[in-house]
Amino acid sequence: MGLTIDLNAVRNLVPGLRIHSFTAYAGEPPSIRITPAYSELDVWVLVDGRLRSCRKALRADQGFDIQVNIAEQDRFLTLMVTDGGIVYNKYWPANHMDTCGFAEPAFGLVWP
Repeated sequence: MGLTIDLNAVRNLVPGLRIHSFTAYAGEPPSIRITPAYSELDVWVLVDGRLRSCRKALRADQGFDIQVNIAEQDRFLTLMVTDGGIVYNKYWPANHMDTCGFAEPAFGLVWP
């Protein structure tokens, strides 16, 4: 599952400022954690379809600080989550309610 943000739309909301970075914290929210002992996921951050940051095999008891630089020519920021891929046994595959939230997302803005 993923979310793509049009950076030009964000730029239009803050005329006169330049986006220089994006930060957030990724992790499994405790309020919706269903199987903490087994949850594992991969978090991907792409800019214009190119990988800028990732964390593989993120467990429910861990978090991931995201920080990526954004250039003026960058157009799209994508946050994506996929299953961590662990198969525990042949009767219990890994695709069982892995969830991820992105806390405190923020664009770093500067005057040009």
